[in-house]
Amino acid sequence: MLFLINRAEAFRDVQQQPSAATTDEAGKARAQELLAQARAAVGGENVLAGIKSIAATARSRSFVRYVLVKSPTQVEEREKVLKGKMKIEFLLPDKSRRVVSSSTLWGLRDTYTEVTNGTRAWRDPPLTAASSRRERHVIDVSDFEQSLAYQAQTARHNLEIYSLTWLLQAPPNLALEYRYIGFLTVDGTRVDTIEVTSSDKFKSYFLFDEKTHLPVGFVMNFVATIEDPVLIVPSPFDSRYRARLVAKARQEIASRSRPPWRFSVFVRFSDHHRIGGLLLPYRMTVTVDKRLYEEWKFSRFSVNGSLNPKNYKPPPQQK
Repeated sequence: MLFLINRAEAFRDVQQQPSAATTDEAGKARAQELLAQARAAVGGENVLAGIKSIAATARSRSFVRYVLVKSPTQVEEREKVLKGKMKIEFLLPDKSRRVVSSSTLWGLRDTYTEVTNGTRAWRDPPLTAASSRRERHVIDVSDFEQSLAYQAQTARHNLEIYSLTWLLQAPPNLALEYRYIGFLTVDGTRVDTIEVTSSDKFKSYFLFDEKTHLPVGFVMNFVATIEDPVLIVPSPFDSRYRARLVAKARQEIASRSRPPWRFSVFVRFSDHHRIGGLLLPYRMTVTVDKRLYEEWKFSRFSVNGSLNPKNYKPPPQQK
């Protein structure tokens, strides 16, 4: 069972530990020491310097909770395991690509690609822009541009996690700052913690095993809402019954909605094996406030294999 200290408790512990960095410069220097130790643990500077490309494939299980409206008076809370797969690759120094395909509660498949190429990043296909107006059906240019910028930011952060975990380095175009903030305890094991700050001021927390110096995972904090989907059982074509069913679904949605709250996402890496001189994790789990949300198992890694540069070609600028 994964155990994640919430950030409020985590910072309280860090502040009380004598090992916590006392100055900003000392914290930055200690972070570089830990990164150097981690590079040595995964394979060493010579191995890492010789890597020109790395690719991997994985399969996933997502543990989804949802609400099923079976009739105007009957509602059930259910869980379902959704399966997916992923291919991720890095063409050094500054290109990366992640293709994700997963099943959905509605029986369809959701497939998308996140790509970075130098300073550019994007998602294909892009998500539909949400309106910032009171009239939700009105989408203006600023909504569209903001949506693309958010998707680019998300692609960078997602791929940044894998680059740091596998290669202990981020693409050169990402100006990341590292600062040691102390240690936490995960599953009874002490882990050193580095605060990673990106150029857009997003902060994540990179964890390292205190003894082996291997990367353990990341903690990220968000303020948002996570609501269980509400589904309706297909019903015979009866307009009145259908209206009552939809009304019950709306009632469930309203009763379960809550304001945005602060939660922690813990991405953990484990089950390391040596491939091409690198010690790489074959298992990744994602928990949201202690709840197991997703599990990834990698089946294949390829180091210095051939990758097609055309896969990183930016899409035409949308107008």
